This record gives sequence, structure tokens and C-alpha cells, in this order.
Amino acid sequence: MNLLIFRAVSLTLLALFCIYLYFSGDIYLDFWAEDALFHARSFPYVIGIAGVFIAALLTILPTKPVSLAGIDTSHILPAVLLVALTSAFGLLLDYLGFIVASWLFLVSGFLLLGERAYIRIVVCASLLVGIFWLLMDLLEIYLAPGYWLEWLFNV
Repeated sequence: MNLLIFRAVSLTLLALFCIYLYFSGDIYLDFWAEDALFHARSFPYVIGIAGVFIAALLTILPTKPVSLAGIDTSHILPAVLLVALTSAFGLLLDYLGFIVASWLFLVSGFLLLGERAYIRIVVCASLLVGIFWLLMDLLEIYLAPGYWLEWLFNV
């Protein structure tokens, strides 16, 4: 890979992680969590600081030119599709609700990655979503049911 392109990509990552770290400070904290050691901003801060550190190292440290000739590119399309599927999950979460969106995400991900045991896919996705929903219910964390219930039942 051309060294100039590598530097441009690493500088872009550095800028994105700096922006991410800046906006992590805008995450709302409940009044009882403001003085806590671990709260809603903790993990985004860790990710942002680690990303800035790694991107800065990639930008500063010398690197050897890398040839892309021997790289197997057959896994690039599934990886890009998984990123698109994850983005679609985030966009549809409000509309479909946690249970439906998570189940569709898991089933689609299994199928995209090549799993063809359909009964196993449905059982695994249903168990995972059910257990996570039960855990969130026990912890009393509200998971929105989605707008589709309002559209369907005029609630």
C-alpha cells in the first residue's frame, strides 16, 4: 500500500477518534452516577483514548510499504455486509423494538456467515434474544418495544 495513503487513513482515524472522544463527554449521566468511578461515559472514554493512541502510533511510527498482491479478498464482501447489517440494526432498533430487531439481526448474521441449519439458527437466535430480554427485565432496564406496535395496534 502506498505510504501516503496509509498516512492519510491513519490521520483520518485519528481525527474520527478525537471527535468520538470529544462527543463522549455529551453522554447524559444520571445525577447519582456523576461521582461514580464507572458510569455511562467510562467505556466510551476508554475506546476513544485507545483509538487516539493507536491512530497516533500508526501515524507517527515508520512503516514498511505493504504489498496487497498476496492478500485473500474473498472475505471482504461478508465483512462489509456485516457492517451494513449492524448499521441497519441500529437504524431499525427504534422502529422494530429490541426483540424483533435483535432476532432479525442474529438470523441475518448467521445466514450471511454461511450457516444453513435453519432450525438451529431460529432456536439460537430466539434463546439469545429471550435470555437477554429476561436479563434486562430482571435488571429493570427499559427496552422499547418499537413503533411497529403503535402502527399495528394503534396503541
